[in-house]
Amino acid sequence: MAGGAAVNRGPHTGSGSEAAVSDLSGPQRKSLLSNLDFGELVRLNLPPATGVDEYALFDKDDALAVHGSQPSFTRSFDPDVVRKLIDLFTALNAPAVSTADAGLDSITINDTKYTVSGPRGGQHPLELATLHSDKHVFFVTNTATLLVIVQAAPGADVKQKTNEKEGLWAAVRSFTFALTEKGL
Repeated sequence: MAGGAAVNRGPHTGSGSEAAVSDLSGPQRKSLLSNLDFGELVRLNLPPATGVDEYALFDKDDALAVHGSQPSFTRSFDPDVVRKLIDLFTALNAPAVSTADAGLDSITINDTKYTVSGPRGGQHPLELATLHSDKHVFFVTNTATLLVIVQAAPGADVKQKTNEKEGLWAAVRSFTFALTEKGL
């Protein structure tokens, strides 16, 4: 089969399927999301050595958690906070708008003010935003259907660039890519 014409692009190949899950009806989406083994994806892509302290995955449709490291961490992001973060990504993906121009250089989550940094190197669309506070550092990213929040572990939870923080940044990007490859 010259040129790969017989390749059926779809969810089973991991190619060209990103919009597939987002195009499903609500019940179909929930069914698919509930059947995925997010724990295995996390184990393979976000091992403890990468600097992950906690993580949570949220459905962008209803802003509810679909998976997380700890229920207490997942519950700390109510649907209004998740929607605020989704809106932040929507605004930051406008290439002509800087975070400062859009008034998006900070965000308050659960009474804690975070400084927003990203995209790195002026990349568009935004792949990853970093939220810094005195208490925590969060890496936030999204796919077509999910919002991903990762809290940095001690050593990677600093404002300045470090090897630990760079390693976590790369792991979160890899994890997001793995989710996208699953059609999410």
